[in-house]
Amino acid sequence: MYLNLDFYQLSNNVENLLLDRNHSTGEYALDGFGNVRDNIIQSNDVANFIDGDDGDDTIEGAAGNDILYGGVGNDSFLYRDLDLHFSFDRRNFGIDKIEDFDETEDTILLDQNLFLNENGFFISNISSELKIVNNINQAMNSNAVIVYNQNNGVLYYNANGSAPGFASNSRGDGAFIILDSAPSITNANFDLVDPLVNPIRDLCPEI
Repeated sequence: MYLNLDFYQLSNNVENLLLDRNHSTGEYALDGFGNVRDNIIQSNDVANFIDGDDGDDTIEGAAGNDILYGGVGNDSFLYRDLDLHFSFDRRNFGIDKIEDFDETEDTILLDQNLFLNENGFFISNISSELKIVNNINQAMNSNAVIVYNQNNGVLYYNANGSAPGFASNSRGDGAFIILDSAPSITNANFDLVDPLVNPIRDLCPEI
């Protein structure tokens, strides 16, 4: 279901929600809420508030600094390139805040076509590319591709390996997720996905 209202909650017999924009006024939908089903909810290019409610939901923040709630259930938060640019650009994601990430249930899905290592290669095993650190300095000097600061819940994409800082280019590498309350996540909370080989269920066929 496409929506360009400011606020919408899925009715009980509808599973999927795409926040669109009103093409006559240019105004974007802002807030979307799931239901008791296993919903797929996709945000748009502005800052949205998304709440999956019950069920095992898949939530995609897309662009904009979004506030995301999975709600009850085993929820997944998806970060992929809808336009198939094959390069990470934080402008396509913003910095999302996931308010209720549960390390015992929830998962972050990363498009392996985007989160490349310093040599520009796909990563195939998140366990070897995830580093847990305690501060921003350790994050900036880590050689891991995905770096998590367990003190403040910030998750970083580090495209330049152990070189100081994050890659300085138009992609805006660095923080792209904030996990509220800084849960103790591990590699078990991540999955690498390749939509080109194993397409993820989409909200609508044309996406």
